[in-house]
Amino acid sequence: MESVACGWHRWIAPRRGRSGNTRLSDLAVLWVAMAALPNVQCTLEVWATEEKVWREELRPAASHASRLWDPQQRTIALQGGRNEVVSFGLVLQAEHVPAIGVSVDFPGLPGLRARNMSAPRTDGSELFDWRSIEVELFYVRYLQIRGIGKAYTYDERLLPSRMQRPWTAGHAGAGVGEGSWEDRPGALKHWPEIAVPLELHPRFNISTNTSQMIWVDIYIPRGACPGERSGPLRILWTSGEFEVNVSLRIRRFTLPDMPTSKTMLPYEGGDILRRYYGQNWVHCSLQHTTRALFDRHYQLAWRHKVAMVSGSFDACVAEEAPKHDEPHPFDVARLNGQLFTAAWNYSGPGQGVGVGIFPVGLYGSWRRYWESEGLAGMKLHAERWRDWFRHAGAPLNWTELFLYLIDESHNYSQTEMWARWAQGSGLRS
Repeated sequence: MESVACGWHRWIAPRRGRSGNTRLSDLAVLWVAMAALPNVQCTLEVWATEEKVWREELRPAASHASRLWDPQQRTIALQGGRNEVVSFGLVLQAEHVPAIGVSVDFPGLPGLRARNMSAPRTDGSELFDWRSIEVELFYVRYLQIRGIGKAYTYDERLLPSRMQRPWTAGHAGAGVGEGSWEDRPGALKHWPEIAVPLELHPRFNISTNTSQMIWVDIYIPRGACPGERSGPLRILWTSGEFEVNVSLRIRRFTLPDMPTSKTMLPYEGGDILRRYYGQNWVHCSLQHTTRALFDRHYQLAWRHKVAMVSGSFDACVAEEAPKHDEPHPFDVARLNGQLFTAAWNYSGPGQGVGVGIFPVGLYGSWRRYWESEGLAGMKLHAERWRDWFRHAGAPLNWTELFLYLIDESHNYSQTEMWARWAQGSGLRS
C-alpha cells in the first residue's frame, strides 16, 4: 500500500499484485476508507506569478495560466541570459482549511545550487555569502496599505493600477479621481513587500482564505551552458504535499556587468542605523560592524543591478565627504568594485565592477561646507573632486561624478545659478 497526499486527508491507494491486477481486498479497504471521509480536497492551491498578490487575494484556478505557469503540467517556465537574475513568485492559497507546518523544498537546478535548507546555520552567516549558491528563496511578509501620500492624489494615473480610483480626464489631461479611499481596490489590503530569507522562516502556517507568497531568485552564471534545465520544487505541510516542475531555458547571450539602464538609489546611513540600532549614530567601537551593515545593503542591491549611493555618512565621525573633497574610505571599495568580489563573499551580476556613480553632497549637503564661498569656492572644490577621481586611476576615473545641487527646492533661480557655476567648473549637476 502507498500513501497518497491530497488536502487534509491521506488515503490509501491499492497496490497492484504481481500479475498487475489490483487486489480485491485492497479495493474494499479503499472503498471503506473513502466512504468514511467527507469531501477530499487539497488544502493548498499552488500557482506561480511575476505579480504582487495580496494576502487576502484568492484567484480562481482558471485565471492562473500564464507564460510563466502551466497549471496542467504543473510547470514554471523561466528563461534568461547568462549573468542575469530571473525570478518568480510561488503563491500558496489556503481556501478551505488552514495549512499547518508548511515548508518549501527546492534544492536548485542542475549546476545552479541553493542553500541547504535542512541544516541552515542558526547565526545567519551564510545569508550574505553568494560564492557557492545561485538560487535564493524568500518568505514574503506583508505590509498593510493604510493610505497614500497627498502628492499622488491629483492624478490617479501616477498610482499603480490597483490603487487607482475611478477617474476621468481633467485639466491638461490629468486623471481626476472620484470617490473615497475605500474606492481604491488595494485599500487596506496586505501587499507583499518584505522578503525574508527562507532559512530564517523554514516552516510556517497559512490561515484559511489567505495566500502566502514565496519568492525565488535564480542567478544564471556567466559560464553557464545554454540549454534547458529543470528540477522539482516541493511544498509540504502536515497533511499533504504538492510538487511542481521548475524549467529554465538559458539563452545564448550574456548580459553586461554594468547595466545599460543606469540606476541610482540613495540611502542615508542614519536611517539604516535607526532601523537596526534604534538611533541614527553609534559608538566608534562599532564602526566596522556598521560598515559591514552598509556594505551588505550595497551588495543586495548590486545583485539586482541597482547602484546605491550615500551621503558618505561616517558612523563614527560626524563629517561628510564634501568637507574633504574626496570620497569617504568606506565608499572606495564600492566604487572600485572590490566590495563585489569573492574576497567579500560576493558572486553575481557586476562581480568586480564598481557602482559607477557618485553624488557630491547628496541632497545638497555640500552647502554646509562651501556654499558661502560663492563661485570661487565652487570652482576650487569642483577641481579638487575631479582631481581625486582623475588620479585614482581605473576604474575609479570612470565613475560618473556629479554635484547634487539641492533637494525639493522651489528657488529655481538659485538652483539655475548653481548649475551654471558647476558647469563652468567642469562638474556635472
